[in-house]
Amino acid sequence: MATDGGDSDNFLAVLNGTTALLGDTNFVQTEMLPCFPGDWDVGILWVSAMSKVCCDNLLNTIGGQDANRIYNLSVGNMMNLIK
Repeated sequence: MATDGGDSDNFLAVLNGTTALLGDTNFVQTEMLPCFPGDWDVGILWVSAMSKVCCDNLLNTIGGQDANRIYNLSVGNMMNLIK
């Protein structure tokens, strides 16, 4: 299944955004977590929220209207979708 350049551009934008979020998560863990009591689990809240955002964006970008089939695809099939 071929995709047009716009789909590839969207995927790369999401991938770059995800990479930036990982950097932000590292900052949260090293710089912000020490500011909060441990029982607040700020790190878990941050990672959970960012995981949800990334997952939703990737499913939307890769799957589009076929997002309900994304769970049935192998990794190889998914890579073919984004080529």
